[in-house]
Amino acid sequence: MYYASTRPHESKSRVRLETFNEVMMMLAFYHMLMFSKFNLEPETAFLMGYSMVTVTAIFTGVNMGLIGRSTYNKWIRRKAILVKKMAKKENTEQESGSILKNLMS
Repeated sequence: MYYASTRPHESKSRVRLETFNEVMMMLAFYHMLMFSKFNLEPETAFLMGYSMVTVTAIFTGVNMGLIGRSTYNKWIRRKAILVKKMAKKENTEQESGSILKNLMS
């Protein structure tokens, strides 16, 4: 596993994800060998289909889950920034209102 030993990303989670993706792709490619003329028994190829679907489902599920988590975290951060901006805007409006009241009296 060349990728895991060179570590081109600084983040450990990114290296783990890329390593996981490489392993899952290797498993998928090994499964594809079983659907070629290398495997002479059709029943074995049929059973390997279940394994191939499982590997593909895990691969897709993990990546989609990470995409969903990343999107949710970004949404939470943006919401927090928006709430801060709104609170700051309300504070400045209240302060400017009290300054106007002081000037009027």
